[in-house]
Amino acid sequence: MMTVSAAQDGGADSAPFPYDHPCRTQLTGAVDYEVRFHTLRTVCVLADGERRAVRDVPRSVRTVAATSAVCAGALAGAVWVTGRTRASVPGH
Repeated sequence: MMTVSAAQDGGADSAPFPYDHPCRTQLTGAVDYEVRFHTLRTVCVLADGERRAVRDVPRSVRTVAATSAVCAGALAGAVWVTGRTRASVPGH
């Protein structure tokens, strides 16, 4: 999550990213980064084009986000099935 807020900050040392960015602190030779919201990961791009994920978002946060998405999908499915069942009952 720090990466998203850092991406919006400016300043003299913000090109290509701030001095305390996870790509700078965890890897040597990073020249760019990508934020992947679906997997909640920061992927650093190295000078040779290689991409490596860094530990920016704790695993527990990713687990909670994935569990919440699955539960929301299950709830939406249950509401959809319940709505179809009620609509198909004759006499109501």
